[in-house]
This record gives sequence, structure tokens and C-alpha cells, in this order.
Amino acid sequence: MDLIDEKQLGTKLSQRALDKFLSIVGAEISKKWASYRNSLEKTFSIYIENKYTWCSIVRNIPNDLHTVPIEDIYVRNFVLNGESLSTEADVIRDLLERKDGQPTVPQGKLQLESHRRARAIFVQGRAGAGKSFLLRHIYIQICKSDIDRIPVLIELRNSNNIKLTDISNIIQKEFEDHGCSISLAQVHDGLENGLFAVLLDGFDELKWNIQSHYSIEIDKFSKKFGKCPILVTGRPQHEVYSWSHFEIMKMSPFDIDRVQELVSVQNIDDSIKDNFKTQLRESLFYTHREFLEIPLLVIVMLITFGEIGAISSKKHEFFDDVLGVLWRKHDARKNGFERQKYTGLELHDFRKLVATFSISSYLGQDFSFTDRKFREHYQAACGLAGLDVEFELFFKDMTISTCLIVEDGDYFKFIHRSFQEFFAAVYICECMNESPAEILDLVARRFETDNVIFIAHSIKRTLVENIWLLPILSEIEGIDDGSHRLVEYASKFGVVANSKSSRISLAVRIVRALYDLEPGDDLLRARWDALWSSKPQLIQAMNMQREMVGDWRVFSKDLSNILSKIEAMKQRVEQEAAAKLALLGKASRS
Repeated sequence: MDLIDEKQLGTKLSQRALDKFLSIVGAEISKKWASYRNSLEKTFSIYIENKYTWCSIVRNIPNDLHTVPIEDIYVRNFVLNGESLSTEADVIRDLLERKDGQPTVPQGKLQLESHRRARAIFVQGRAGAGKSFLLRHIYIQICKSDIDRIPVLIELRNSNNIKLTDISNIIQKEFEDHGCSISLAQVHDGLENGLFAVLLDGFDELKWNIQSHYSIEIDKFSKKFGKCPILVTGRPQHEVYSWSHFEIMKMSPFDIDRVQELVSVQNIDDSIKDNFKTQLRESLFYTHREFLEIPLLVIVMLITFGEIGAISSKKHEFFDDVLGVLWRKHDARKNGFERQKYTGLELHDFRKLVATFSISSYLGQDFSFTDRKFREHYQAACGLAGLDVEFELFFKDMTISTCLIVEDGDYFKFIHRSFQEFFAAVYICECMNESPAEILDLVARRFETDNVIFIAHSIKRTLVENIWLLPILSEIEGIDDGSHRLVEYASKFGVVANSKSSRISLAVRIVRALYDLEPGDDLLRARWDALWSSKPQLIQAMNMQREMVGDWRVFSKDLSNILSKIEAMKQRVEQEAAAKLALLGKASRS
């Protein structure tokens, strides 16, 4: 769509939304807004035009040196709403439909003091599942429709760089950042009367230490502004289940048809795409389904396949192969084209420098960074890696030679956070001279949303188990074997984290996730909440002089699982020690 059409689109949508807004508000607000209707119509029109343009033009890995229209590469998305599959159009309709009758109640929620007449939706998906692309495309479709609300799309990661505030102030700042003037009182009027549709992208990209604040603020926002539709995206995490008015939806994994469609629209040599699709149909989709269900990994797998003709089944080896491809040639669109390397480093040293840069930025919770932050993490990386490289040369290798880093407005970020997480894990496993236990403590806090701890375990399992998990979990083996055993385990280690046991509780939850243990966190938390809601039952259970039954059986099974994994870890330690002794004995005899 050209510039004149975008202007007309913004103008018509602003007029339509304001006409509807003024027709449903009371006389006092209507009279007040009449004096600045023209200026607000211009404000909204400019914002919609600018945001529409931003949403319409994107970069992805094959198109790293230039932007492309999102419609050229976008593949339809679906979301799972309970057991049903919803299209993008279904989500938009459900989100924006005006409810002038009964309040809406999220599926599976009790109707407790609910006054919402608009939907509140959280769409969760794994890294690379296409959540941000989905939200951009939803914004475009809203603008093209006959909707009578002003769509506001905000990247939550930008809130990492401002003082803590509430969602209303963030919305006002969003307009101001696009050169549009609107007062906080006007924002409140609009929110209270359903003028805006609020889209918040990337809850998981908020820094760990401010997520709780904004979790509370989003929940408060949904309660205070019941006529305002709100859609939030993020990776799966327990915190969002406390948002009382939200429906939780999930990104649907890609099937083989959508994978092939995604491959077809990539700007890569046709023969490579045809060969890849043949491999998909014959076996690749079924042997690498976990990778191919994620759009981002489909694209990097396609690039890697075009270079080396094979795909590793282990995620850390896969990312290493990707780095090798990006470093050696990268551009699968141009046979024989190899980009200049500015630092002059060999791949091994460049990988080490990227790993130290990644751990510095990851621990700083900088998932996007300014030029100043870029330089800070570069300096830390050079110190950690013991390499002396000019910043400008490193910058060019990161942004041009490999395109691991892309520019996004005033910020820089990894082409996807999966790469930052992979290289942070590489640092923990391969580049540290001292014990990584302290750093593993830090990265473990984000295990619900990030993959660092899992990739580190895949790279060097004995390091994660022997140096970090076993020392933490040793206290569980000391639980008294008496009648209160399960209550002590569930309250101290299994479910509820307090100041003394939170590190142990976190380690227990990570063991469940690492080994896909059942029962999982969700069932255990639900059972604990059910027991705690009936205090007499809990007290009775604590006083029982026999093995607990019923709801306590899940905790017995969980404790048995954890103790079994602890024993298996210990056996691996003993086997490794015996193997080392045997090797040393063999060497001494030779």
C-alpha cells in the first residue's frame, strides 16, 4: 500500500473511531472532547499511518540487508483457544467485538466481580513461534477493516529503559514517541470508554526484576478499563495465570503444509527450496518436528541445509552449524558470494567473542540495546574473551558479515533472542575458567521463558548436573521420613518458594522441565492451591500418622521422580570419575 493510501486509511479509521466514541460517551465528555476533536483526529491519523508503515515492512534472516513487505513473506497463523483452533481473523473478531450486554468471562474463569465488556487475551508461544509477526499482521488487518477503535501497538521491551510506570502512561508515551500529542486525561477517557484496542508485544522481554511490576499493572489495567480490548503476547510463564480476566491462548505449531508455504516465500535459490521441501516430505519433518514447528527455526534450517546439506538433531549443534554457515557464506541467494570479515578473527575466536558478548548482554537483561550499551557489552566481551578487537570491526562483523545483530529503530538486537540464549549457554559451558554455579543461578530465574539452562544442559550435561543441580538438591534427600514428609516437601521445595528454599524450588522445577517429568508444575500447583483453599483438610493431612492419599498422591509421585533423578545424576558422576581413573591408569602404564 502506498503513502497516500496509508494516510487515507489513518484518517478514515480515526474519524470512524471518534464518531463511535462520541456517540456512546456521556454529555460531559462529549462536550469536553468537541473542542479538541480535530487535533485528536490528526493525532490518531498520524499515529496509525506511522505504525501501519512500521508493521508493513520487516526484516528476517534471508532479507537481512534490506526490508521486505510483511505480506510477501507472511504465512497464516493459528492459535489454540482451549481445544479449538482459531484463525487470525477469529482472534481479531473476538478481541474487538463490542459487548454492550453481559460482561465477558474468560473461558475457565469464575465470574467474580468481572465488569469487562471487551476481551483480554494473552497469546503465548515458544521462542521463534512468530508472536511479533502475528501482532504486526493483526495491527495491519485491524487498520484495513471497518473497526471503530484506535489500535495501539506497544513493544514492552522499550519499557526496560524508562522509569517504572503504569500502562496508561506507556500508551501516552507511545503516541508521543510518534510525534503525536495527547494528554494522560484524554488517554484515560479513551480507555474508559473503549476508544482504544491495546496490543502489547513481548511480556517476556521485560527485564526479570520489573516483570512482577508490569504483571500487576497489566492485571490492574484489565480490571480498571473493562471496555478496552487488550491483547498481550509472550513466552509461556506462570505469572500470567494470575491475570484474572485474561483468556490464555497458544500459538499453534506449524504443520508440514505451513512449513512448505514458509519455505516457498523465502528469498533463497529455488533449487535449494525444492530440495528442502522434498526432504521435508520424505522424512525431515518427522525426524525434526520439534524444530520445524517453529517458523524461525524453519528459516535458519533452510539456510543451513542449503550450505551443508544436513541438519543435526541436537539444538546446540544445529545453532553451531548455523553460525558456521553465517560466517562462511551466509548468503544463500547468491551462489559463491562470501562476505568480508572485518575483525580478521578465525571462526573459533569470533564464536568466543560472540559468546562473551551474549552472556554480558543476557545477564544485563539487555535483549535490545542502544549504541552505548552495545559498546559496554563489547568492552566486557573483549575482557572476558582475552581478545583485542576494534569496536567498529566487531560491529561490522556482527551486523554485516553474519547479520547476527540487526538495527531496530534506535536500538540493536539479535536477529532473534534464540541466538543470544545459545551463545550465553556456550559461554557458561566452554568459556568460563571458574565455577559457573553463580551464573547458572542467575540464568535459571528465566527458565520458564528462556532456553539458556536447557541449551547448557544439552552442551555439557555433567556441568549443569554435577556443579549446579546436585549441590542444590542435596537438602531434599534429608527430608524426614515421617508422616509430614509430603507436606514438608510440597511446602518447602515442591511448589511454594520461600526466601530460604526458593533456590531449591527453582532447581526442582527445572529438573521437571529438563526431563519432562509428570506430574508437572501446573498440576502440582493446582493441587496445592486446592488443598490450601480448604485449611481444615490441610491441617488434618499434616496431623495424619499414615501415608497420605488422594490429592497428596501427586506429591508422592513427584518426590519419587526427583529423588530418582538425583540418584541417576550421582551414578553419572561416579561413572565419569571411574572412566577418568581408568584413562589415567592406562596412560601411566603406557
